[in-house]
Amino acid sequence: MKKNERFFNKFGLYAISIIGVILGITLIAFSKNVPDVENTLNTIGQLMITVSLGSLFMEWFGYVNYTRKRMCEILVEDEVIKVLDINRKMELKSALIKNIYMYNAPMLQNEENNISTIIDNEMDNILRDYYFEEYIIYIDVAVIEYEGKKFIRKKFRHTFTAKTVNKDKTILESPINTFLEPPSDHLEVFELDKFIINGEKQDVSDWQVTVEENRDTMQQSYSKHYSFDNIIEQNKKKFTFHDKIDIDFEYHTYVAIDDIVYTYQIRKACKHFCIHYNAPMEYKILMEGFGFMSTGNSQRQRVVETETGCMLRFLDWILPGNGAIIVLQKR
Repeated sequence: MKKNERFFNKFGLYAISIIGVILGITLIAFSKNVPDVENTLNTIGQLMITVSLGSLFMEWFGYVNYTRKRMCEILVEDEVIKVLDINRKMELKSALIKNIYMYNAPMLQNEENNISTIIDNEMDNILRDYYFEEYIIYIDVAVIEYEGKKFIRKKFRHTFTAKTVNKDKTILESPINTFLEPPSDHLEVFELDKFIINGEKQDVSDWQVTVEENRDTMQQSYSKHYSFDNIIEQNKKKFTFHDKIDIDFEYHTYVAIDDIVYTYQIRKACKHFCIHYNAPMEYKILMEGFGFMSTGNSQRQRVVETETGCMLRFLDWILPGNGAIIVLQKR
């Protein structure tokens, strides 16, 4: 309530109360001149004085504010909130956010671009369909020789659990979005080895990985883009879920011996992310996570050396686009 409104309300209450007292006194005085209705007029006058003075006392001693606050407390108890429709709940949520974060900046309360509105809208957009309860990647690197040349072979295993936000019918997006530069015309650069959905092993003999020309900004370095778009399109029923879906798949790739950088970015919000990277002893592994409020923060990410490589864990939520960068360095 604005100050002008509060002042007007108080002024009006005082004026009405004073007028009520004056009228009450006038009726009592006038009743003595009208013997037939003296008692009636006297009673009405006393009642007006009592009500008017009572209103003033309630305002002076804060009883009006107390009563109003108590009524508000009753109205926002859980029992009341439960019976409200979703639109009213969203209105209350918006009002609370403004009151908590923007109470001292009234000029921003009606702005669509204030920080609380932006964050709220972005999180609603990020979590609109599903998120990863956990996502774990295992990568084993080896140096192989083929037709007299050396290449790097990487064996990948991805295992994750995706969960819907509102248990709505959802189809999984391609968990692979890989850019590669084929190092040889005779090597199959990307091969799918195994795929398990909710514990059931799939026949992948006729599953064809989608290969497209890279239209991304990295096209000068990596000419091909690999994904599971075709596989999911041809097996929609298998990749559709209402609550959660467990996925476990393996594949391997071949890259040039000097292609020593690997980057992975998560495509959905993830509650627990972990990546294990193993390489021959001739290589030193440099690993770093990047993400919202996390780079270089040991409280949000942790890199641990293992017997044959490194492991990186994010200790909190990460958002789409967050992930890890890994570089191999000759010892």
